[in-house]
Amino acid sequence: MTAEPLPDGGVVSVLHDISEIEKSRKNAPRFYRQRFSRLRTPLTSIRGYAETLLDSEELNTANTREFLQIIRRNAERMARLTEDLLVLARVESGEEKLDLQPHAPGQLMQEAATALQENANAAEGRIDTRSAPWLSGDR
Repeated sequence: MTAEPLPDGGVVSVLHDISEIEKSRKNAPRFYRQRFSRLRTPLTSIRGYAETLLDSEELNTANTREFLQIIRRNAERMARLTEDLLVLARVESGEEKLDLQPHAPGQLMQEAATALQENANAAEGRIDTRSAPWLSGDR
């Protein structure tokens, strides 16, 4: 509802039916889950074909191997992003609840750094973890 006062002391009110908007908002996580779930199969195929070609003895050129490794790494990254988006959609819909507990950020950062070290090495990058105060979050 939007209401505006009139000069003579009355009020003009406009009512908006937002039931369709609310309905679509509630269905959005399910919509996203369906769309993101459809990404799993092609990403798995891309990764599988890249790994098969990397294992092949017929590929002798460094460029070919490098390109296939890039394809495989990016397919894996997209698969992880897709899984993260599916988890977020489940959390937003209330289907999955967060288990908030206190954690030491330094430990979480170290675990994340360890998981990402291979990517950092491939990009000739460096991961810097610095300690922070405690935080509350879902592992």
